[in-house]
Amino acid sequence: MNVTVIKGTFLMGMGSKWDDARLKELPAGSFGSMMPKMSHFAQCRGDSIVQINGIAPLQFVFVGSNDRPTTTRH
Repeated sequence: MNVTVIKGTFLMGMGSKWDDARLKELPAGSFGSMMPKMSHFAQCRGDSIVQINGIAPLQFVFVGSNDRPTTTRH
């Protein structure tokens, strides 16, 4: 999976459990890549736009029931 940060800041870390110390900051204009089936966690800081692309199939597996994101439309 490849991530391009178009606006804002994207933070990503590798592992199957959230760990703030492992987060790497990717500012606008950055590119990140993760190997297939690699466990990772991520978040955006502030108003952000990221482009995520990869080779199908692409699957998102949320470890905790509270981890599933919600969408708020304005």
